[in-house]
Amino acid sequence: MQLDNCAINADFILKDNKTYVLELGGRCGATCLAELTSIYYGFDYYEKILKTALGEDPAFTFDKPFVPNASHLLMSDKDGIIKSQTDHNEPNDNIYEVQFDYQPGDEVHKFHVGPHRIGHIITTGETLEDAQKLLFEAMDKVEIVVE
Repeated sequence: MQLDNCAINADFILKDNKTYVLELGGRCGATCLAELTSIYYGFDYYEKILKTALGEDPAFTFDKPFVPNASHLLMSDKDGIIKSQTDHNEPNDNIYEVQFDYQPGDEVHKFHVGPHRIGHIITTGETLEDAQKLLFEAMDKVEIVVE
């Protein structure tokens, strides 16, 4: 594929103690991967990709403390129209982002593939376990009504 000096997205599966490549492409990935990488390493991953594409040195440095984080896609279990969506979470510095990609009145689909997402939640914590615990708590406080 001759991928050199670019972001890559790779999906693997482990079956019967053997690793298989499902996908490998010259892109940064989706489902919050660029955001999670940016948060963890403390730099803007999109900026690094653009600098590389422009032939500039992206100058990766890893001198900041790594920030554990977790994410989850917001999705619908049925096709329909968004009637309402509300984030009931109290302000919290460790709830990095609750993002809605659609608005009330928009048509959405039952989740089958990434583009069917309605949005996402990203959390941070002192540990991965802290970030995951907060993520589950934050998910319980996001209400999306699809009819």
